[in-house]
Amino acid sequence: MAKVSRVYWTTGADGSAARELISDREYQFRRQQEKEWANRQRRLRNRKQVRARRQAKYNTLRVAVYLAAVIIFLLVYVGLQSSVTTSMKKVANLQSQISALKAENSAAQNRMNAGANLETVKDKAQKSLGMVYADSSQIVYYTMEDTDYMDQY
Repeated sequence: MAKVSRVYWTTGADGSAARELISDREYQFRRQQEKEWANRQRRLRNRKQVRARRQAKYNTLRVAVYLAAVIIFLLVYVGLQSSVTTSMKKVANLQSQISALKAENSAAQNRMNAGANLETVKDKAQKSLGMVYADSSQIVYYTMEDTDYMDQY
């Protein structure tokens, strides 16, 4: 049996609350194991913290890339919307021009129809230009040898 220079009371190895009497060497050995276990736990925690920091950096970078993609998408969308709005304004302007030209065309057509009345033309020709109807001596009749073509002078 090992020589006991000091006596230490510790909890049982099986986790029971009963105290056991151990030697100095056993006490030192257990203390060394506890320190090693604590060091391993600390290193494991440090590794986990480093991994978590690295993952946080990657996550931050990933979020920044996603945010930049969303911002670019929104800028392109706003640009397309403004070009659509501009095009719609141009189309509305051209449609109003078409309506104005159609109104002018209709008015000109009405003026032409009013001025092109056959009675008006006959009156103007007779009164202003001195037109008279042809008598029977001024009418010349032609007899055609070929029925499909005739020169008129």
